[in-house]
Parts: sequence; C-alpha cells; structure tokens
Amino acid sequence: MIDTTQLTQLISAFRVETEKESISPETVGSLLQNITDLLANASSSTEQQIFENWKAILSQLNLVEDIGIGVEGVESVNIAISLRDLANGGHSARLFNIPSATPLRAGVMTAQQANTLMTIDAAVGALELAVVNIGNKNAEQDSRLDIIQGGHSVITAITQGDDHPSKVYFNIRKQNLATGEEYNKSNNKEIAPATNEKAGVMTKAHVQALEKAAQDIGNLRQHVDLLRQPQMYVTGVYNRPHTKDSVFLGVEFTDVWTGDIIEAGDDIEIPGATAQQAGVMTAKHAKRLDDAERDIYNLKNAPGGAASKSMFPISVAIEEDSNGVHLSVLGAKPLLDRGYYPFLFRLSKKRNYIPHDETHARVHKGWHRVGQGTDTLHITDSGRVSISITALKHADIDIDAEEENYREEAEWFVNDREKNGLHVASYGNRIIKIQYLTGHEVKSHKVRLLYGIAFSKQKPSPREKFDMSQLVTDIATFHVSTVPYNHGSEYRWVFER
Repeated sequence: MIDTTQLTQLISAFRVETEKESISPETVGSLLQNITDLLANASSSTEQQIFENWKAILSQLNLVEDIGIGVEGVESVNIAISLRDLANGGHSARLFNIPSATPLRAGVMTAQQANTLMTIDAAVGALELAVVNIGNKNAEQDSRLDIIQGGHSVITAITQGDDHPSKVYFNIRKQNLATGEEYNKSNNKEIAPATNEKAGVMTKAHVQALEKAAQDIGNLRQHVDLLRQPQMYVTGVYNRPHTKDSVFLGVEFTDVWTGDIIEAGDDIEIPGATAQQAGVMTAKHAKRLDDAERDIYNLKNAPGGAASKSMFPISVAIEEDSNGVHLSVLGAKPLLDRGYYPFLFRLSKKRNYIPHDETHARVHKGWHRVGQGTDTLHITDSGRVSISITALKHADIDIDAEEENYREEAEWFVNDREKNGLHVASYGNRIIKIQYLTGHEVKSHKVRLLYGIAFSKQKPSPREKFDMSQLVTDIATFHVSTVPYNHGSEYRWVFER
C-alpha cells in the first residue's frame, strides 16, 4: 500500500484555503509532485528507470520552457506557455484559455467549484482507489510503455545538404523519445527549382541569367543615358538655289528629344562632272548634248547624208504567238530607259484648221502624228506594241477598265467605220474606200496603209504642235493592210512590211 499520510495532510491543508488566489500553480504543482513521488515509490525498479529516462529526454528537449498564468478570471484559466522550436532553437509564446468544467465537458475548476470541492470527502477516497489500481494494471501500463519505447521520434535539427546546381538538399536529424537515440539522414529532402508555373529554389542557371540581365540592364542604362543627351540627326536633305556649274544641297537636322528642326548653315556642294571625276551635269554640258543631238539629226536628214546612221537604230518586227499577231519595236528599251516617248506616224496629206481665222492652212504632205491623246502608243521594255482605242476615237467601243484601253491587233490602228452602207477608213484627210458594189454584191478592196513608229524627246500633249526635230530615231515603217476573203465579200486587217 502507498503511504498516504503526507498526501492526506496536503489535501487537508489545501481544503482550508478559502481565497481564490490559493488555487495557484505552485499549490497544485506541489500536490501533483507528491503524487508523482508516491507513484514512483510504488513502481518497480524497471518502471522507475523508464520514467527516469523519459524525464531526462523531456528535460533535454526543452519543448516547454515556461508556463505561467495569463489574464486571471473567476470562470476560466488562461495559461501562457513559452515554447522552444526544436528545429531552430527559436522561442515563441502561446496563450491557452481553459474554460470551466461542465457536466458535458472537462475544464478548470472555477472559484465556485473550489468552494464545492471542500465539501466532497469522497473525492479523496476515489483518488486513493485510483492510485491503488495503478498497481493492478501493470499490463496496461506495460502496453503504454511499449508504445513509448516503439521509437516515436521528433526532428531536432535541419541543416543544408550538399551543394547542387539546380536543387537544394536538407539533412534531417531525429531523436527517439523513448531511448534518446539520435540518427541523421543526409540529402533526404529537396526543394525543386522554380519554373514558370510553380515556386521553387533559384538554381545556378537562374542566378547566372539574373546576373546577365543585370549586366545587360546596366549597359542599356548607359546607352539610354547617352541618348538622353541632346542628339542631332540628319532627317532631311533638300535643294538649295543652284548655279549653272554646281548643285547645292541643304541638310536638315532634328533633335530627337525636343523635336526641334535645325537647318545646317553650310550647304553641301556637288560640283560639275569633269573628265577626271563624276559630278552633276552642268548647264554647259546639257547645252552641248542638245547641240550634238541636233547636229546628228541634221546630218541624218541632210541630202546625201547617212540617214541610216541613227544614234538609236530601231526597226519594226511582225511577230506571232499563241495570242495572235502583234508588232514589236526592236531596240526600244534603251530609248524608254532614257525617258524618250514613242509616237505613231502615217505618211499622208494634212490641212489643219485655224480656229481664230476660221480657215484652213495649206495642204502639206509628209509624216504626221497619229492621235491627239497623250499616250497613243504603249511599248513595253520587250518592245511589244499596243495602241489606245480612245486615242483613235473608236467611239463604238465601251471601255470598262484602263488596261482594256490598249489593244495589239491591226484592226485598231485604223478608224474603220461604215459610210453609206459601205466600210471606209480615214488616212489623214483622205477617206479610203474598203468596200465597193459590183452589181448587187459587196466586194472588198486590197488596201495598204503606210505607218511608222519613232521616238522623240517631246512629251505627248493634246494641244502642243509636234516638232519633228525632236525625233531621236529614224521612223521605222510598216503597213496595215486589208486581206479580202470569202470571194472578197469579207476582209480582215493585218500587219505587213
């Protein structure tokens, strides 16, 4: 049996305390300590050793460093506990509110319940009986001790593991609460690297990329600082008033930060070309070139002169492909590159009307320009020739699109129309009969109309009189002819040499 004399005395002394302050941690703790001592004396030597080991482990771990009473009250007890973190040794504090006990739940004894406790002697007997029953329940105690000895462990330290370029490793140290045994595991926990989708550790590659980005930003900042200074850039070049011997260019600067436009005070002079170096064509050069072209033209057309020796010889070829027969001007590209203009001519008589005199000028025969439009002929770089329908006043044709205005067939080179039931064609101031009556039948004539193509420096204009002296080529000739068929009752237009 356990000697309960001392316990009885302590309880008796506890009963006579009437002040609420007497229910203090010191008084309760003293009572519990005596009970523990009695239990320790009542246990076997083996059990005593286990309890001693357990106490030593708990003392070593220092899980709870201090317990104190928080805000006092008559209905509840607030306990302030100072805790120590086993992982890093840090301290923290927590406050537990233990409410008063009720018939439905456990809790602290209120001041009223303490007064009631003084009148309950049977509680002491129940406590004595509970202490005696400890000796009769060794098997149950052994089972609980086996659980404690089963190796429940806690983490006592976490340190960083081995270095790795893309992961962070941790070493975990644990201690068995029953035996006090410690054991370590190296690199048994890791934190994966961060990605665009989830957080993680910064890897070596991340650090390098960050350092490079910082360096690039530093370099960029230097460039930006330089650009923030007043910067003048050339944003325009324009012609200054020029002389006969050189060309002057003005330079326009713009401040990229303020937008101010500043014209350079000094012009850039491009001198005239010489035999030793390139340069602009001076007025003197241009005059000499015009004089040379005029002299060549005069020599070409002089009696007994070499008329075939043109600066730009051209000729007309009649070609056929899958789309039909068409004209081509051989040697057209150099003339088009120089900006010369093609004209269509016919060898005919012409008598111009003078509006202000309401009379006609004298009749003269020769090569006359065909069409009064600005672009009668169109010639490609390859020399292919097409003629404007509207320029030759084919009024019965509906032109829906600009590109449909030009046609390549021979029939569009003449103004073929009907007069008094028979077809005729205009050739200068002459009316050429294409059909005639023989008895009651309509027959077709064989007609050959002479045309020519030449290039001129004069730009096409509907009102300006054409100057033949501006031609830079000979007139390359060809014929547009009718070919009767079906016993002469029908005909078609073709190209002939």
